[in-house]
Amino acid sequence: MRQIRKSRGWTVEHLASLAGMSKSHLSEIERGVKPFNAHTLAKIASALGVEPVDLIEKKSVNSDVFTLINAFDGLSQEDRASVIRHALALGEDKK
Repeated sequence: MRQIRKSRGWTVEHLASLAGMSKSHLSEIERGVKPFNAHTLAKIASALGVEPVDLIEKKSVNSDVFTLINAFDGLSQEDRASVIRHALALGEDKK
């Protein structure tokens, strides 16, 4: 994320604004201090104009998760939004 942002000459503040989040929150995510969920990942990827999978290091997740991410990558925008909505709802059910 940082590499892509910097390659475009963008500040954290600019990317945060495009992604609809606070500068401090984005900075913490970028530094690995704060975890993020699929919804946040999708917002940042959209702001950068990349796919969410492009922001995840393969070595940072197990192979099953990476396979699911790649499958997600092949979906239409509408289907992705639907999957994210359902995944977030499932997470809310566990609270």
